[in-house]
Amino acid sequence: LMDHSSLPPSVHDRIRAVAAAHAGVTRVRFIKTRPTGDGYWLDLGIEVAPGTRVERAEAIAGDVKDGLLRRSRQLSAVEVYVLPGAAGS
Repeated sequence: LMDHSSLPPSVHDRIRAVAAAHAGVTRVRFIKTRPTGDGYWLDLGIEVAPGTRVERAEAIAGDVKDGLLRRSRQLSAVEVYVLPGAAGS
């Protein structure tokens, strides 16, 4: 798949803001979007605090995904990748 986005930077800014506002998200590492039919597929990488339990990290990712899908009609699919934050960050 090619990473190509015709979404304006303002939409990426909103995606970043919505994801970063969720409790437990320490940083948004990457946003990749690509057109799919009548919407966009979003791959989103978020960081959580080092030592966050897997169950909690999965819950955070699910909350972020649900929040983004509720707030944007442009997104047809969202995949959230949880990455550990660097120790001391």
